[in-house]
Amino acid sequence: MSSGTIGWRGAAALACLSVAAVAAAQESHWAYGAEVAEWGSHYPACRGERQSPIALDTLVRPGSDVGRSPIMFGIHGVGGRIRDFRYGPIPLRIENNGHTIEVHGPATNRYGFVAGMDDYRLADGSVVTAAPRYEFVRVHFHTPAEHIFYQANPPARPSQDLAAPMEAHLVHTGPLGTAVIGVLFVPGAANPFIEQVLAHAPGPHQEREVEGVEVDLRQLLPADLGLYRYWGSLTTPPCSEGVNWHLMMQPMTASPEQLRRMRELMGANARPIQRWTDADVVAN
Repeated sequence: MSSGTIGWRGAAALACLSVAAVAAAQESHWAYGAEVAEWGSHYPACRGERQSPIALDTLVRPGSDVGRSPIMFGIHGVGGRIRDFRYGPIPLRIENNGHTIEVHGPATNRYGFVAGMDDYRLADGSVVTAAPRYEFVRVHFHTPAEHIFYQANPPARPSQDLAAPMEAHLVHTGPLGTAVIGVLFVPGAANPFIEQVLAHAPGPHQEREVEGVEVDLRQLLPADLGLYRYWGSLTTPPCSEGVNWHLMMQPMTASPEQLRRMRELMGANARPIQRWTDADVVAN
């Protein structure tokens, strides 16, 4: 790939291959807990250098240029906001794949977003001068959250104990591959989307479409669409890299009872932190 250009059709083809790889991995056996350490033996990408999830140092330090979009990991990512955001209600098609609970977008879905940068920097340092549009595919959940926000010095031993109780991953596809919006959930007011998920979730390895029931994707995102962005990977096998992560700065809430039931439904399904950031991050 030459600097400053991108082959859109080639990238789209790679995105399709990535979706197929995810489906194949979901059909094969892998597990959380102690078996996470063995993922790399079966899926080599899981040993890559840009693996997710990560922990982000979000402290705004004295003298920082608060109005500037932050650059994290050198060329690897920039911060900003989501723009041209288009979400709404979708029919409830819900699946329990044995690893997580997923709500799928409809085949005719045109919901999605445009990343909020005019000069869109890719993982290899090249730049696309028009930010791409990503279309919604599905949303799934992790308990506890996979990404961790911290301030100042990271703990001596990385621990998921620092994580929020839950994280939603809204998966999108576009001409540059896969983009995921990550939203942390903390205890607070009940969330109507989560309530519908709990009311209709099927048993393991089952899927159902709930006739006459819709869920609204807007209920998963905060009012403030400020974000941190970085290039990483899928957090489950095959751990493919080149995933464009958009992590919402502002968390959403779910009731303590909803969070407890989601954990009971899915179990502990968070991949451990793969790296701690040490770059200054500017709030935006």
